[in-house]
Parts: sequence; structure tokens; C-alpha cells
Amino acid sequence: MPELTYATQRPIDKTYAKALQLINSRTDFAWKHLKDGEHGEVVRLVRQIRDVSIKFLDSLEQAPARKTRNGVRHKAR
Repeated sequence: MPELTYATQRPIDKTYAKALQLINSRTDFAWKHLKDGEHGEVVRLVRQIRDVSIKFLDSLEQAPARKTRNGVRHKAR
């Protein structure tokens, strides 16, 4: 499986990088257990990936809202 790389225009926030790292490592473990026929472990890992992904996507949606004060968007400093 080819390794994915992310090209961004600005640095990824530590929380996002940590989430991506966790998703990637859990995906690698899931593939290993799937090849070994350990389906119960694969299900557990896929659920972890789902939970982290949902939290990650929620944080992306909330990030623009954090940059507003009193309903007015301000320029980033």
C-alpha cells in the first residue's frame, strides 16, 4: 500500500497531525490483522479510526467558527 503524503500551503496544526498519524498507524495495524485473519481486532481498529476521523472532521468544521468574535470574522494575526 503506497504511503500518502500531504502537501499543504501552511503547517498542519499539531492536533491535526496527531490525528492523521493515529489514523495512519491504526490503518497499518488493521491491514496486518486482516492478513492474519484476526477479524475481531480489525473491527476494533476500524472503529477507532472512525472515532478519530469524526473528531478530526468536527474540529475542522469548528476551526473557522473559533476565528470569529461577535459574529465578525477577523484577519488571522
